[in-house]
Amino acid sequence: MPSKDKGPLQTAQREGDELKRKVDNVSQSAQSLLDDTTNPERTTKLSDLYRECLSLRDTANSLHKKVSALRKGDEPIKVPDFDRKKKDEVKRVEGLQEQLGKLINKLEPDEVEEDYFRYRRREEFSQPLRQTPRRLGRSRKMKQRRERQMRMRTTLQRTVMMRILKKMNLNLKKTRAQQK
Repeated sequence: MPSKDKGPLQTAQREGDELKRKVDNVSQSAQSLLDDTTNPERTTKLSDLYRECLSLRDTANSLHKKVSALRKGDEPIKVPDFDRKKKDEVKRVEGLQEQLGKLINKLEPDEVEEDYFRYRRREEFSQPLRQTPRRLGRSRKMKQRRERQMRMRTTLQRTVMMRILKKMNLNLKKTRAQQK
């Protein structure tokens, strides 16, 4: 009968299995949520998944340190091919770290875009500018205020569009790289 004592390497491998299962679940949930733009609670769920990914990344980092620090002499019983198994486990954990990094980049909230939409929701901005008939005594300050509002709109819209285009370009490059 096999011994019930588990060595540090075997414990680390089990922790790696558990971490991989969690990362796969989060990745699958995130992908389905990113694809479904009709979900009304999408932003809340995406931010929850983002925080969970950050937590899993911390777990992966600590597991990587733990596995890297393993020594052959720490095992209670002799483990055949200890160095190869340790190397394989380190590679697996590094792969999980990389996968989490990519997932975090996908889920990371875009502050500029969110600010734009918050600003857009304001009553004064969501309504079109009032078209008042020209009066002879129209003040210069009113004209300047309208011009500032128009500049703010175009600047915010331009900034958001640039961010969106950059993300689309990055996603297109990643897709092309994966196809090769």
